[in-house]
Amino acid sequence: AAVVGSDALNPFSSIVIDRGSEGGVRAGMAVVDRAGSLAGRVVLPVSARTATVQLVTDDASAVSVMSATSLVQGVLAGNTRAGTCWLRYVLATEDALEAGEELLTSGLDGVFPAGLKTGTVESVAIDGSLFKRIVVRPCYDRRRLSRVAVLTRTIDAPLPGSR
Repeated sequence: AAVVGSDALNPFSSIVIDRGSEGGVRAGMAVVDRAGSLAGRVVLPVSARTATVQLVTDDASAVSVMSATSLVQGVLAGNTRAGTCWLRYVLATEDALEAGEELLTSGLDGVFPAGLKTGTVESVAIDGSLFKRIVVRPCYDRRRLSRVAVLTRTIDAPLPGSR
């Protein structure tokens, strides 16, 4: 699908694509960039020929993820203003996660299939709270996001030929 629009005031919040309900697109479907990395998910409104995609960098976005190497789990949350993400709910006592680690969808949220690249840990800090403060750079590049693919088979959809 081609990207045909975006939120001019918050370019890291959402995009509009040229595929909609006539093309089988529904709210909740995952959207990936040309490299297969997670860009976001389809949200309402979905019209016959267009759909809105909430990007992973949107403040209201939440994706269950895990580190590809240390297997640390958390929730990838958007940071619209910076165009980055936070990795939430990683305890300050967790030692395994380091800058440079790649994050993948875990599939545990029931929304996104497991194994999609989501981002790379940029920094890990402890600020005296219960959880670490972790900045993540998303895999997709908003400036180059001109075409995307919508994963039209949702995580709970049966495989063709199965009951």
